[in-house]
Amino acid sequence: MVGDKTINLSSITKSDMDLIELQLSRIISSAYFKSAPQMQRFLEYIIDKAIAGEQRELKQYTIAVEALGFADDFDSDSNPAVRIMGGRVRERLNKYYQEEGKNEPLCISIPKGSYIPVIQRSVTDNSVTLFQGAESQGSKLGLFCFESETQSTDSNLLLTRISSTLAKELSHFIFSRLYVQIPYLGEARSDVIGNEAKEKYLIDFTLLLFVQELPQKKYELVYRLWDNDSEEVISSEIFDVYHDQPESEQNNILNKISAVVADFYQGKLHIYWGRKLLNNEDSIPDIYQTLAYYRYYADNQGKDAFEKAVAYCLKALKRNTQDLIANVIFADYCRRDYVYSFDVIADSLQKGKKSAEMAIRLRPDSHEAHFALGQILFCLNEWERSINEFNLARRISKNHTVVEYGTGFHLCLMGCWEEGLKLTEKAMSLSDTYPDWYHLAPFLNYYRLEKYQEALEEALKITTPNLLHGPMARGAVYGQLGEIENAHKELKDLLTRCPDFLETGKETLVRFLGATKLAGKIWDGLMKAKANF
Repeated sequence: MVGDKTINLSSITKSDMDLIELQLSRIISSAYFKSAPQMQRFLEYIIDKAIAGEQRELKQYTIAVEALGFADDFDSDSNPAVRIMGGRVRERLNKYYQEEGKNEPLCISIPKGSYIPVIQRSVTDNSVTLFQGAESQGSKLGLFCFESETQSTDSNLLLTRISSTLAKELSHFIFSRLYVQIPYLGEARSDVIGNEAKEKYLIDFTLLLFVQELPQKKYELVYRLWDNDSEEVISSEIFDVYHDQPESEQNNILNKISAVVADFYQGKLHIYWGRKLLNNEDSIPDIYQTLAYYRYYADNQGKDAFEKAVAYCLKALKRNTQDLIANVIFADYCRRDYVYSFDVIADSLQKGKKSAEMAIRLRPDSHEAHFALGQILFCLNEWERSINEFNLARRISKNHTVVEYGTGFHLCLMGCWEEGLKLTEKAMSLSDTYPDWYHLAPFLNYYRLEKYQEALEEALKITTPNLLHGPMARGAVYGQLGEIENAHKELKDLLTRCPDFLETGKETLVRFLGATKLAGKIWDGLMKAKANF
């Protein structure tokens, strides 16, 4: 990218500061910087100093001590760490602007022989139309790890290994952003350093990790997630960990933590954050509206909630066609519009495919983007490509329960029941608070095998208000069992939620299941339930 208009950092305007802050956050969360905390700190430090008019302080010594954490006796003549780090940051910035950031409105560079950044506006013709407003965002998360001087090196090494693995996994999630990781937070200065980080990065939530050393070389991993504004603890749990712990066992622990933190549907952070915003609906900032109303639809379901949520998503895309989160969510809305026959979005599947592909171009390592495309391709009957996208999503992040469940569910519908059910069972094992509609996969399996009593047990667990799945499943299985009174009760509930279901329901089932034979079998049960209705 070439820039032709350099921003004067000594007399910077507020609008330029906001744009620089947003540009910096996009660079830090990119593939080139997200797993490199020291490079992040280097870049943030030199930009903060430049904006504050303290360019003269950007020397190797001050960068080493204040940004990178070296001791006060750092000697730049004998230690080339800052020069090496500067070269690496310079190289990665160049690569970022050649690929991910080629359409960005600002270009941040570090001239050779200097640590003073240069920030220039882009001269690309499409920069204004591609970046008309701030990108949709979710909450900012800080991961703090407490090391204890009173404990052995072994316990702190165990904490370092676990926290690094967890940070890498959390970095893939786009709805909640891992904004800062402080891996070595000593207890003596924990409050001071923690508060400084919160003020600097405006972190919304803090995830604290600590390894408690017990007798006989036993350890407990403690995590605590809290809201920085209210200081309310949202979630806390303790797990047994040890150095020779099998990778699969330790991964299960990290899966559960990341599910609580970062999963949209069952994650306590998302539910808490979204509902907190919606409680003050008139004052939700533009950048949060897309995700807030995604939560609104998840909580309320139904066409009215869907139309409202779609409107806010389209508003975000109108501001910025390259809004990553809005593209992922819009692709999901397009799929739902098709499956539930809402008819709110014209040509929904093709538009959804386009949005999902745009999201993948913007963030190739986003499992949410690949998963969204996989679901769209399933609806388009491009099953081989669909499986490829699902598998890509799973390889990127093994901790996203919706991806695990969704992949398993679709594999079942494609006829791979054994493999699919294993994945849905895994998704349900990640947390005790998974959505009750996860029971739909085992219900369908029992129903297709005509094990109706077992199918009924699963259907009775699907109780989410406004969702069609529960009464539809129970109505069909009651119809097959000949329990007409119960069947009529479920049909009544189903028609309350979707008044024209008996006219459009068969087509909806085919769209939803993608399997004509199974859809027909469920419709047969519903028709038996309809007898004398």
